[in-house]
Amino acid sequence: MACRPQGLGFLPVSMFLLLVITIGISYLIAVLRGDVPVVFPYISDTGAKPPESCVFAQFVNLSALVLLALVFVRYKELDTIEGLPPRSIGCLNKASLFLGLAGTFGLSLVGNFQDVNVIVVHEIGALTLFLCGTIYAIIHVRISYLLYPEYCRLLVCRLRLLLSLMMLVSLVTCVTFEGVAEYKWMHHHNRTDTQQLWKPTDGGYAFHIVSTSFEWALAISFGLYCLTFFGEFRKVSMQLNMFLHVEPFAVTPVASNEEEPNEYTKLYA
Repeated sequence: MACRPQGLGFLPVSMFLLLVITIGISYLIAVLRGDVPVVFPYISDTGAKPPESCVFAQFVNLSALVLLALVFVRYKELDTIEGLPPRSIGCLNKASLFLGLAGTFGLSLVGNFQDVNVIVVHEIGALTLFLCGTIYAIIHVRISYLLYPEYCRLLVCRLRLLLSLMMLVSLVTCVTFEGVAEYKWMHHHNRTDTQQLWKPTDGGYAFHIVSTSFEWALAISFGLYCLTFFGEFRKVSMQLNMFLHVEPFAVTPVASNEEEPNEYTKLYA
């Protein structure tokens, strides 16, 4: 039997909603418990301590699965379009698949390795997620313009260009100001002091706020970028074919020298 084909527009919508829910719930719990300040904490800091870390990890894992599906469906969508120049789009599509998978893995690391526990792995995951995600977005801007006007509208191309530029600027600004803030923090505090509760009197506070605000801008831009695939994904169908095969039942013939068949042979004769 075959399942009825359905559009996959729910994938980008689900990705955006999961991003909002993950950040919103973990931020609310962390603020109410006093684990982070109200004004622009790092997103990772909102999921660093239990119980918010448990919620954060669970929703991030779900987001990673949805992102994995989104990346794969986008790859297959472009791979099955007939008549596209293989050199102009095919190589870009394969490169974006690799970057998308790497970004998905980085997202999983961010959710499962909190910065207060395993800072090195967490930082590697965050850098992999944001860097690969930004390059992925830029590549698909180029692909979108190559698909215009047959397969992509000009408005969508320009929107993706704007969002990818916002992601790039936010990434560079966030990383740069984070480094300056960390440097100034170390000159005012011991290495054992916690950085989850930055105060205006702390060293590097202004640079810290700039860094965290651009991290939030980066996350929001990424979520909105995922939403731009809704129009294309709702036209993509997925069909699952299931085949049921039953082996014929082998009937053992009754021996000819039996005068009276027993109950077993009566049942299967």
